[in-house]
Amino acid sequence: MQRRQVLAALGTSAALATAGCLSGGPGGDGGNSETTTTTDEPTTDEPTNTTTPEEPEWNPGPEEPFETITAGTREGVAFPDNNRAHDVKVWNQADSARQFTLQVRTPEADRLETSVEFPADGWLRLVLNVPASYTLSITVDGTEAGEVSVGRSTFDCNDSSTNVIVTPEAEVHSRTFSTLMGCPGPSVADQSFSIEQGSCDMTDEARIDFADEVVEVSGRVKTPNPCYGLELASVELLDAEANEDGTDDVLEVVVAATEQQSDMCTQCVGSVPYTATVTMEHEYPSNVRVIHESMGERRTVRSVTY
Repeated sequence: MQRRQVLAALGTSAALATAGCLSGGPGGDGGNSETTTTTDEPTTDEPTNTTTPEEPEWNPGPEEPFETITAGTREGVAFPDNNRAHDVKVWNQADSARQFTLQVRTPEADRLETSVEFPADGWLRLVLNVPASYTLSITVDGTEAGEVSVGRSTFDCNDSSTNVIVTPEAEVHSRTFSTLMGCPGPSVADQSFSIEQGSCDMTDEARIDFADEVVEVSGRVKTPNPCYGLELASVELLDAEANEDGTDDVLEVVVAATEQQSDMCTQCVGSVPYTATVTMEHEYPSNVRVIHESMGERRTVRSVTY
């Protein structure tokens, strides 16, 4: 399928709304920004003053970056074809060399901090390998210049990049571009289920883990006595129309008690441990809901958002 370069998200650190599209590569043309200025004077027939400040365009002289650095590793990234790395290109637009400090962080932790001397008209390629929401902070010659945000949604099956221009005045402008291709959603590839011996225990709970492209649900189902069996009653991906709360992309796992497996059983309320493994394709579901059915009840015991 032919990829088409389009503008996916945009912005500048100076809080100017920007618009435009890029025809691919570092030499593409940028768009113009527009702001509207109003006064506190009473309304008259005079038109509102409108200014269109000139925005810098991404057009460095060198075709290749003077350096490439990476944040994180692709090892362990689930569904890599649907969660590609994202490039951030930072250009020193000044006609003299400058010292840049680049700090990359996510809501969970600082991911990278490095100090690099940028040559005049030089640009650096920063590769973000792990899908997440990032903030890139830029300091120029010891002075804070601005920040650039890269959203988690940028990491999908499309090729994407964020172009960052640092002007001679140390102002930061950025635009994010992406090809436009529909990415496949999650689907269930396989499933398995196992149980262990029950015990006198009224526990009714579930745990949900995401790892190695698998959703694993482990827990215990409350039963009339410890000798009941369990089954994986259903595993289903539900869309917004199938959910009363309108939640989209929900993997619903239903574990149900079956019949008593032995005539000789301790007479006490019991619980039976189980493990359900659901192998996914393309992507993890956005939400997972675990339901237990036993003792005449249907209970949602666990619900998480990935």
